[in-house]
Amino acid sequence: MLSEGIRSGVNELLDGIAAKGSFHIVKDLAEPVPQEVLARILRFDEEAKIKNRKFVFAVVHAHFGSSGGAWNDLRSFSREEIHKRQSEPGDDFFCHLC
Repeated sequence: MLSEGIRSGVNELLDGIAAKGSFHIVKDLAEPVPQEVLARILRFDEEAKIKNRKFVFAVVHAHFGSSGGAWNDLRSFSREEIHKRQSEPGDDFFCHLC
């Protein structure tokens, strides 16, 4: 069930925060939680999840007017995922979008 997968992923992040004993609200929670939820909804494998997080982070943190390279990387990654899903369709949200 999708909600259990999301809950599990978020709990893993929270467990990591608890183990550290302190955390940065944005770096440790506000940035990774939405990415974790998105990765679960789109059923990214671990490699795709890491790439997506990296590319989204680059786009969000790029200076205005200089984010073209970051957007191109994110677009290329998205195209690769779309092609992969088209060649290996499954029963997930991303496949239904493709």
